[in-house]
Amino acid sequence: MGLPRSNDSEARFSSYVEGLTSVIGHADRAKPLRDYCLGLMMMPCERKSVEPMAAITAPERTAAQHQSLLHFLPVRGDAVLVRDYHGQRRTVTVAPDGFNWQGTTYASLSAIALGKILEYLHHCRH
Repeated sequence: MGLPRSNDSEARFSSYVEGLTSVIGHADRAKPLRDYCLGLMMMPCERKSVEPMAAITAPERTAAQHQSLLHFLPVRGDAVLVRDYHGQRRTVTVAPDGFNWQGTTYASLSAIALGKILEYLHHCRH
């Protein structure tokens, strides 16, 4: 019994990802899902991190790929998301009903960002 040839492995991988894509039901997420699965397989360490996955799967557009891959991370309740931005640390807690930030629960991370943009625009006008 020999090792499977590269083409056999690639075909099985593609078939597996196609099955996953049919479950998520969003055709536009097929490539990011494929890249996420590929990144999981290519990462040499136990702890998988999205940023190195992005660099491996799309070296020419790592930042955009990083954002794209984040859609496939399983996030448990009470997880804390931390981001350093313009010298300030932003911390958001994942809750069963959304995302808690600065004492307010938002339906999505986009809602938090939109709120900050509107706040900034209001500040600029006054």
